[in-house]
Amino acid sequence: MEIMLDTANTQSIYSCQQFLNLTGVTTNPTILKKEGASNFFSHMKEIKKMIGQIPIHIQTIGRTEEEMIEDAQVIIEELGKDTFIKVPVNQAGLQAIKKLKKEDYLITGTAIYTELQGYLAINNGVDYIAPYYN
Repeated sequence: MEIMLDTANTQSIYSCQQFLNLTGVTTNPTILKKEGASNFFSHMKEIKKMIGQIPIHIQTIGRTEEEMIEDAQVIIEELGKDTFIKVPVNQAGLQAIKKLKKEDYLITGTAIYTELQGYLAINNGVDYIAPYYN
């Protein structure tokens, strides 16, 4: 079983590392805004340093295929090729996923509300799916 934290709170990450075998940390724009980090990439680099070899999953903010691909490129430039790019599984996201996977990006399909979205993400080669359940 894999346990990933969905947070950008460094205190929570540190605390959970004391009693859990974490396999990843994920975040998205809403979580980051809530944290109030003044510099996105500095904050993410701090988290990467904290978690070591554990993967980090960071969501794109673009709405179009092109914007998502551009976001992914910037994230990888700043944080490294071992960073998982979270892409929403909608039509534009599926197009971006398909192209990014051809370039060997690590991809987490996110904003999955239905089984069909999960299947489509898997069909496009995502490494992880992040279904929303509430």
